[in-house]
Amino acid sequence: MMTWAAKRSTAAIGSHITLNLILWLTLVPGSDLS
Repeated sequence: MMTWAAKRSTAAIGSHITLNLILWLTLVPGSDLS
């Protein structure tokens, strides 16, 4: 019963982190990354 909830939350967290990472890489200058 809890497996689908765990997978759903994991997928939601994964996509959220991915979106934040894309926004971070887009907003932060390349000089700060290197």
